[in-house]
Amino acid sequence: MSRYCNAQDVRTYTGLKIVDAPDLELEEFLDPATRALIDQITVTRDWERMSASSADDTVFYTEKYPIADIDGDGTVDKNDVVVYYWEDLDDAETKTLLTVSTVTASEGKIKLSSAPPDDAEAVTCNYRYYPNEIDSILLKQATALYAGYLYAFTKWIWIPDGYTLGPLRIRNVVPVWDKIYKQYVRVLALLQRRQYAIREPWIDKGLVDMDKRWR
Repeated sequence: MSRYCNAQDVRTYTGLKIVDAPDLELEEFLDPATRALIDQITVTRDWERMSASSADDTVFYTEKYPIADIDGDGTVDKNDVVVYYWEDLDDAETKTLLTVSTVTASEGKIKLSSAPPDDAEAVTCNYRYYPNEIDSILLKQATALYAGYLYAFTKWIWIPDGYTLGPLRIRNVVPVWDKIYKQYVRVLALLQRRQYAIREPWIDKGLVDMDKRWR
């Protein structure tokens, strides 16, 4: 998958040095960190019935928006949504995958390559949306911090809290992974601080009820 940051970003935001965290070792933590951030800042909507446009048979709108980027490539497109039409909502065997042409994330607008059949009972979509406004710089920073936390935790978790050196009893200070995680939590809170205004798509977009549109 694509990522919101790279290995150098991890070192920049965590203070880790290249001798402690070389690119090759950090690489395996970038994908898990990206997926974790996507889970943290988006909300899943599965099998949501979409509203049809009254002006175009190929245009549908999600209930929630903006639609989220779920593959970490920095754009929202047809790869971030899955759309089906159903002949019978009570029978999962009657659903058929539809081809998405374009996605306008800010409006929750999905344009299909072709219109569903006239006898379709419903059109549904699986997607994620952003409940909060997303700052791309904070997103990169949060991902880098979480990747750094995963790396540091894995590397240093087995270091003991204390050890004896001759007559001396030495205790370790706060572990580096704990410091990184606390900073990640602070940045994540900044990412989630500003909610989108609640909007009513039925008023703004001239949508029609599916039962009325397709019957």
